[in-house]
Amino acid sequence: ARAAMPAVLHDWLYDCGTSMVSRRTADQVFREAMESIGYPWARRNLMYAGVRLGGWRGWHRDSRHKCRG
Repeated sequence: ARAAMPAVLHDWLYDCGTSMVSRRTADQVFREAMESIGYPWARRNLMYAGVRLGGWRGWHRDSRHKCRG
């Protein structure tokens, strides 16, 4: 639950920020956001590794329709 806000930011970058940042940057923002709220080193790096390994599916999904306002 503590990683909810970093995850929301990360998901927004994947859905709406693809023209602003690279996937690597979005994943690094996720890790840095977890660090800023005091998430333990091992857990945040494990979660970072997970998005680096499996995030390509979400990155390539066309979800820009979610970002129209």
